[in-house]
Amino acid sequence: MSQDRRVESYDRGRIEDVGRWKDWAKHKPGMWAFYLHRFTGLVLSFYLVMHLAVLGTGFWLGHEEYTAILQGLESLYIVRVLEIGLFAAFVFHALNGIRIVMFDMTIGLDIQEQLFYLSIALSFAIVVAGVPFFLL
Repeated sequence: MSQDRRVESYDRGRIEDVGRWKDWAKHKPGMWAFYLHRFTGLVLSFYLVMHLAVLGTGFWLGHEEYTAILQGLESLYIVRVLEIGLFAAFVFHALNGIRIVMFDMTIGLDIQEQLFYLSIALSFAIVVAGVPFFLL
């Protein structure tokens, strides 16, 4: 055997790297869990920054104007729908995080796919149960 052994499987080239993203249906549940966890994490991070920025404007505007603006926003239907989306992102991110912690403790490694579907189903059930509270 030669000392100069190269592993050529790592250099797949530009065409294959781009090509693997074109067919989303071929991704397995583990990759979907990864994508959804990253996406919901980004949504929650963006919301946190925006939330802090909006709270900061209360110092500049004064209590009365700030309260009036927030009440005006809360009366908009689109804001309530976005709050439901934020709640859904939070619930899925939390349940998927619990699933990931379980894997770190070597619990449920053989049923990863079923636990992903369970986290999706529980997220859906919790969000559907919580929708009336946002639309009141």
